[in-house]
Amino acid sequence: MPNAVLLCENTQLHSARYSIVQQTTTGGVPTAAWEVIVEIPVTGGEKPLWILDGQHRINGLAGSAQSDNQIPVVLLLNHGCSVYAPSVVAKLFAQVTTEASPLDNLHHDWLTFAFRLRDYSETRATSPQQISSMEVVAELCRSPELPSRGITNPFFNRVRFNPKSPPVGPQGGGFQYTCSEIKEIIREGYYGASVTIPHVQPRELAGQIALAYMALINKIAAPHQDTVFFGAHSNGQTVMQHAFLDACLKRIGRFGLQTQAEWEALFSSLQFPTTNWKFDWTSSLNGANGSISRSIASAVLSEAFVSGTIPSGSGTIADYLKGNEGKLTVEYSKVNANSRVLSAGRRREEVKVGNTITHTISPAAHFKIVGKSTNIGKIDIIDKGYPSTDAVSYRERGELLASPYSGRPCSNPLRLVLRCHHYGATKSDINLDIRW
Repeated sequence: MPNAVLLCENTQLHSARYSIVQQTTTGGVPTAAWEVIVEIPVTGGEKPLWILDGQHRINGLAGSAQSDNQIPVVLLLNHGCSVYAPSVVAKLFAQVTTEASPLDNLHHDWLTFAFRLRDYSETRATSPQQISSMEVVAELCRSPELPSRGITNPFFNRVRFNPKSPPVGPQGGGFQYTCSEIKEIIREGYYGASVTIPHVQPRELAGQIALAYMALINKIAAPHQDTVFFGAHSNGQTVMQHAFLDACLKRIGRFGLQTQAEWEALFSSLQFPTTNWKFDWTSSLNGANGSISRSIASAVLSEAFVSGTIPSGSGTIADYLKGNEGKLTVEYSKVNANSRVLSAGRRREEVKVGNTITHTISPAAHFKIVGKSTNIGKIDIIDKGYPSTDAVSYRERGELLASPYSGRPCSNPLRLVLRCHHYGATKSDINLDIRW
């Protein structure tokens, strides 16, 4: 139910267009109930009442699937007195219009969901994704047991819907989300993503999130509070918690419902019990480093959860996130007299982090990076022939090298550093000399 709408009588009318009758019992005894009878105006006529506060609520409900719902109102009427003069009404309208506090984001998200407004409106193509995702969150928070299993739900009453409540997460630690935050994770990772099998029901998906969480607790070595998944304060990393949920959703989208035993078997095959999840080697997860780390973590965990394997030779997932076995694919192409890149005779080479290597590319005169492993985010392409005070950087998407094609002189060989950015602001270099 929305908050009450504030109504007053139309002060521009010369006479009231309503009547108020006190109700009585069958014996004629007056009661505390009053009946207000409002005159229905003729089409195009003056309205007997004005809305002082609640115009947006009325318009929003009128355009929703709940347009016929009854709503509570507060009436400011001059019945037998003259309290609400035009000047008073004008002042009240100014106060509620300019000084009212905006609706909190969590309340706003829940009300628009409950009444199918804005992002949840049936007129929007993405509304089924939004609705199903919030239904999952509601099930995750309100169900004391997992569906059809009789297992206690660790997220029961532990998703934050009320902005006045302190942050809360499942009993094992970590994963402290508002309803809006976890709804977006579910929407992006499942209902808004490509899946190979039909979507499961919201209650079932909520159960899957809880089962995967409990399996994670069982497969992470104690003490849990020191890890990126369950740790408090600086130990816990929401980037990894988000990536874990996203990866679980990707696996469900590919293979469907999993048992807790299947989740635990997956985590064992990915060396979760023997991985050091403290991540005390990270130096920054803020700003641009945070964006890069979020992208890398989700890509790495999703790839591992779907394939059930870690890239060969990379060690643990933590080692891979640091950059182990990171790879780039470099493409070399010929160009014509008009400096247009040609597809004929194109050649590709793979280079690994830590390599120092030379590629002879003649008669090609153009290079670009066309592929990278999931543990590499941003790439800086630096010309070592220039001092650091006058550094020249090349474009990852492609660069002409040789005169007369290039707009600037290039040494031959062109000595480059391909600086790869990994999780937590770690970096590694590839030294690449290009001869033509």
